[in-house]
Amino acid sequence: GSSDPLMGTMAVLAKEEEKNEEPTAGVFRKDLPVYSRAEVSKHKSVEERIWVTFREGVYDVTEFLEAHPGGVKMLLLAAGGDVSPFWEIYTQHHVEDVYAILEEYRVGNLSKEETSRQIPSLDDPFKDDPARPPYFKILAAKPCSAEPPSQLLGDHPLTPNNVFFIRHHYPVPKVDGEKYELEISGLGLQNPLRLRLKDLRSDKYPKSEVTVALQCAGNRRAHMTAEKSTMGLQWGVGSISTAAFRGVYLSDVLR
Repeated sequence: GSSDPLMGTMAVLAKEEEKNEEPTAGVFRKDLPVYSRAEVSKHKSVEERIWVTFREGVYDVTEFLEAHPGGVKMLLLAAGGDVSPFWEIYTQHHVEDVYAILEEYRVGNLSKEETSRQIPSLDDPFKDDPARPPYFKILAAKPCSAEPPSQLLGDHPLTPNNVFFIRHHYPVPKVDGEKYELEISGLGLQNPLRLRLKDLRSDKYPKSEVTVALQCAGNRRAHMTAEKSTMGLQWGVGSISTAAFRGVYLSDVLR
């Protein structure tokens, strides 16, 4: 009998989905040498080269240090070990662009015996994040990056909280207003200051209000990608919001 074109299309999509689910980084490669975790752990400095592992892959990322968007220090935290625990927090790494860059620095494989006993996963640090408005476009779930519909942005001079764009790099902290304290220390301070949130909200310090517009540097990146390929979250026009922020100037606290 004649084939059903709809079923054929669904089969193609299913195969494409299967292909997309395959790991594109850290897959064992027969053309590369095998290293143990002990051997990888020796590479923790620029002099000894900076090596990291991901899944079954071993990578020499020394030449990438200065180019790392999160800074040299953040990358050095994983030196000689597995990047996976860090990528469970910075989940924006799990995209094809990042995988492709990582594979450029591939130098070997992690031994099969050791990939079978990976470092235990952390508890999900994002499990207590608040629910997001259903009308937001979610560009990344963990950490959350999301933008409101563009037609809502011009309705108010000050952006309502439930329309304010979301751009996180970490889990949303759980703060107890009665117990939260902030310590300020460093050069120029003879004695560290320990401030309580309720003190900052009290009449102890003068209050100021500043109205500013905040915008993510990636705003309209999707439009740039239409002209030339770009890396990063594909924001539309919604990663911009305006608010009146009220609080205490740090300079007033330090006086």
